[in-house]
Amino acid sequence: MPHVLVADGDGTSLQHTVSLLEQARYQVSRASDGKSAMRVFTSQTPDLVLIEALLPDQEGFELCRRIRRMDDVKGVPI
Repeated sequence: MPHVLVADGDGTSLQHTVSLLEQARYQVSRASDGKSAMRVFTSQTPDLVLIEALLPDQEGFELCRRIRRMDDVKGVPI
């Protein structure tokens, strides 16, 4: 089962996205900020990462850059 990490600071939007992915039979991890998203990424290495552009503690683009620096070999789609 493919694993998706969803990072979104808006709780309602996060829940809707997670629900849709779970209905489509994806394993889903959720994060409400960049710090927790990095923690999930390093511990679980998802197959896909969905990031909101404006997270509470950092821009989604910065989180994307941080993931890319860590993940330069595997290249998880973001």
